[in-house]
Amino acid sequence: MENCPWQGFQPATIKFCEDQLCSWVTQPANTWSNIGFVIVGILIYRRAQAMKQGGLTLIGISSVLVGVGSGMFHASSTFLFEVFDLLGMFMISGILLCFNLQRLTGISNRINTAIYLALNAASAALMLIWHPSGIATFAVQIAIALTLELLLHIRRDEISYRPFLYVTGIFTLSFLIWGLDISKMVCDPHNHILTGHAVWHLLNAAAIFFIFKFYSQFSTTKKGRFSLEPRA
Repeated sequence: MENCPWQGFQPATIKFCEDQLCSWVTQPANTWSNIGFVIVGILIYRRAQAMKQGGLTLIGISSVLVGVGSGMFHASSTFLFEVFDLLGMFMISGILLCFNLQRLTGISNRINTAIYLALNAASAALMLIWHPSGIATFAVQIAIALTLELLLHIRRDEISYRPFLYVTGIFTLSFLIWGLDISKMVCDPHNHILTGHAVWHLLNAAAIFFIFKFYSQFSTTKKGRFSLEPRA
């Protein structure tokens, strides 16, 4: 029996279309495509710093962590790095949820930061207890964030929703492609150059950039990472 580099690790709970190779990089296409998250994250971080929007640098940092975690997950196809992949995704969904929660309720930076940290810790703990829970947890957090955004829109916050519509459109398309890939409805398992899941990575990197564009309409205070106030 061939001795593969990651053979001694617990395998991932999720299996995508791309065949796993007996190699240090088990899924080449699904691995290299994570470079999009890293590039977008660095770009967001630099723009947020230049705009003196320190609170929004978390979006850039999270994007880089998503790229690294997802890259290691697809390179190894192990549950260990699947956890790191989902942790990065929880950071993104948690940002949306907590930013919107503070815009809606006006809670303090300290309380909102505590909620953000607790949310990420609880999501990770749930995944360790019930391994397949990661995607469902991410989806629930996104749904809550979108519900809060709808309530804010009804309140008639005077901001541009064009970047938000771009995020929604890109994510909807990418989720459709994700579903076709993981269900193997559109699938070439021997394609190690560009898979449906690789396209999901690249599109979601673009969506994260427009998340930053949307929240850059607000100014962050120096008192905390999550304080968003309408820019003058």
